Amino acid sequence: MAKCKYFDPVERGCKVNCANCRKLTGSKCKDHVNILREYEESPGFKAIDRMMRGNRGITFFQN
Repeated sequence: MAKCKYFDPVERGCKVNCANCRKLTGSKCKDHVNILREYEESPGFKAIDRMMRGNRGITFFQN
């Protein structure tokens, strides 16, 4: 799992995860929009989105 760029620790030296971040408000991260935007701009998301919009479904090839 990748480290979050937007992590703001509650205490110094704590483990990098959502439970230890100040931006977590109950069950949702305040930077959820930024994280989602980064994912939607990724090449993997664009490839799957293009296949789904082409109405041909998704084909995964295994080596």
